[in-house]
Amino acid sequence: MPASAHRTERRQRVPDGSAAAATQRLAALLSLQAAYFIVSGLWPWIHYASFEAITGAKTDDWLVLTVGLLLAVIGAVLLAGARQRAALGVACALALGGAAAMAVADIGFALNGTVDAIYLVDGAVQCGSIVAVGWASVQA
Repeated sequence: MPASAHRTERRQRVPDGSAAAATQRLAALLSLQAAYFIVSGLWPWIHYASFEAITGAKTDDWLVLTVGLLLAVIGAVLLAGARQRAALGVACALALGGAAAMAVADIGFALNGTVDAIYLVDGAVQCGSIVAVGWASVQA
């Protein structure tokens, strides 16, 4: 059976409204991840002292601020993608890739002592995001 026929058959077995609900869940998860990225990305720009108080002192302020801007941009794109059904697939790819990159950096650098252990918390949030968005994207 061709792949397209299998997909059509599978979609026909989904009760009415389920696909729409799954798409709404996915959009909501993408919006939540977008908000998290925007807030955490802009935080060092808004109040660097509180950012360092929670995450530990930094030697490369320019790098913290640069990564913060990149996170905020990723968040903005995720938010835009969550609001446009046609862009959900691309937004999911960005969400999963962004969360995976942050998880690897957070966990890896925390475990080798480069950054404070508080980054393990963010790594766990990123892993949770991967699971949630991955699951929701399969359902949508």
